[in-house]
This record gives sequence, C-alpha cells and structure tokens, in this order.
Amino acid sequence: MKKSIILSFLAISTLSTNANSNIGLGFSLQSGDSNIIQVPINLSNDYLIEPFVAYRRYEESHAYTQKTTTYGIGAGIFKRYNSFENTDVIYGVKFAYSVMDNEFINTDSGVTSIHDYEGYIISPTLGFEYFFTPNISLGGRVAIDYSKYSGNVIDNSTKYDSNSLDTSTALSINYYFN
Repeated sequence: MKKSIILSFLAISTLSTNANSNIGLGFSLQSGDSNIIQVPINLSNDYLIEPFVAYRRYEESHAYTQKTTTYGIGAGIFKRYNSFENTDVIYGVKFAYSVMDNEFINTDSGVTSIHDYEGYIISPTLGFEYFFTPNISLGGRVAIDYSKYSGNVIDNSTKYDSNSLDTSTALSINYYFN
C-alpha cells in the first residue's frame, strides 16, 4: 500500500514537469455521500488523468446502529473530446483501492461487531466538463462501479467477501493552475 502511494505521487510529480500538462485541484460530491479531492492533470488537449482521494462517513439506526467509514485512493484515465464551445465530453475508467470500517451495535443487547474490509473498485465513466473560464470548470459524471471487498469480523475468524455492481453519479468543480 505504501509503495503504491509513493509511486502514485512520484508519477504525478513527473507529469507535472511536462510543459504540456495543465494541473488543477478539484472537489467532487459523489452519490452515496462520498467526498472526493481530485488532481486533474491534462496530459494534452485529448487526455486527462485524475488521481484522487475519497472519504465517506455513514451512520444509520434501526434495531441496530451501523457506522461505516470508507477511505479510498485511486486515479481515472480519460479521453477528452471538445464537443461544444467551452464544453468537453470525457470518457474513460477509474481505478480505486478502498478500506472500509463497519461497526454494528445491537441497541437491545449492546453487543458490538466490528468488520474491516479492503478492496478495489473499477468504474467505466462518462461525463462532461463545462469551463466558465479557462481555469474554472463544473463537471458531471455517471459510472458503473464494480467493487470487490474482502475482510474479517474482528475477534472472530469469520471471513467476508463481496462483489457488487452499482451505478454512481458525481458533480465536481475544478480549478486549473496553468
């Protein structure tokens, strides 16, 4: 995990020295209440990579209380197509590594169960980016998310494996420095 993070940041710093690159900083809200900080990097007028970190905190209460915290790191690779004035259509794929901590509390008995999972997500993505100015854009995306998680219930040898296929949407705002 540490090697992956270090290699990702080295790759970003190498790309940022490219004279054709245009680097930005953005924030995205994804369906499911995920908060994402992204670093869009235009490799050319046609290609974009977008490293990101994600965070989600979720809590619900019924006959039990469930608290879920998810952290993720990944990158998207996109082809950019200028379709209208100031508007680009983008399509590509996002890859992410994610860690999820779940805590289940039975409100009647007070028994707590803690589950730790890790996994990956692969998301074919289609979206747009509208530029208000050359430096500020607003974007929207839809994706099909395939995720695979595995892990253990803490203090128990029970293994957990999960595969899911979901859809997601995101709204983002980016600021480009160059």
